[in-house]
Amino acid sequence: MGLWLLRMRGGVVGSGLASVSGDQMNLESIHVIPGKRKSGIGRKLLRAMINWAKSQGAKKIKGEFKPEFGDDVQAKAFYAANGIEVTEDGELIGEIK
Repeated sequence: MGLWLLRMRGGVVGSGLASVSGDQMNLESIHVIPGKRKSGIGRKLLRAMINWAKSQGAKKIKGEFKPEFGDDVQAKAFYAANGIEVTEDGELIGEIK
């Protein structure tokens, strides 16, 4: 399991949690504080997580959509922009390239 923290000026502004099982990265969570959203922090965190998972042999991304930390529309747009589909059942599905 990996934990990522992104700090700016001494404070944590974003975090991510993922694990790898076989060829699958399990995206447990990714969170950016509200005042720093849409600044590229989430993309940087996700890219670091994917690079790590790829180095562990992962080829696909799975997870559960958990919008409790923010705006559903904004979160879905973030995942879509990063090649991850949010299914109607709330699953996250993506390919690692």
